[in-house]
Amino acid sequence: MEENKRIKLVQLLKIIVFPLLCIGVIILIDQLTKLYFKNNYEVGQKTEIISGFFDFKYVQNTGSAFSMFADKSWGQTFFKILTPIALVCMLLFYWINRKNGPMLIYGLVFIIGGTVGNFIDRLAYSYVVDFLSFTFGTYKFAIFNIADTFLCVGIFMIFVHYLFLDKDAIFKKKIKENAKNIDENQEVSVEENG
Repeated sequence: MEENKRIKLVQLLKIIVFPLLCIGVIILIDQLTKLYFKNNYEVGQKTEIISGFFDFKYVQNTGSAFSMFADKSWGQTFFKILTPIALVCMLLFYWINRKNGPMLIYGLVFIIGGTVGNFIDRLAYSYVVDFLSFTFGTYKFAIFNIADTFLCVGIFMIFVHYLFLDKDAIFKKKIKENAKNIDENQEVSVEENG
């Protein structure tokens, strides 16, 4: 009986407590960094960190990722309606897949944390605070924030899960098929030589 209680406690920690703590930490880091730039920078103000490569530049993004729909008057309303729906879908997807491995679970946790971080900005200011600016040669990457970083890392983790780690992963199947073919070829070779 004690063993069952211990197993249930571990499951509760893995499935609910640790992910919620992780989401909370993501939101806290995101909001504290945004608050710093909002309180200490003027819009458009820039601080060079690595010359020609990385700057802090405070902008107010009224659009979505990469400032899409920033010029649309309906943009903020659209995202304020869409985000809660997306969050509910992500939470359902999380619950359905809660036992599918840490790469998928924490990929979803990162996406949820990042989504909530940006949603807080939309509700509070009707824009998202962005401040990380990278330049690669002549290409200037879209300015983003900590929440966006967690969103991108989370998406990457989910791709890795489904491409390599899931029981039905695309590349895992190919590796198994190749190994099976190699085994079959070795068996045929042994029979021919035997």
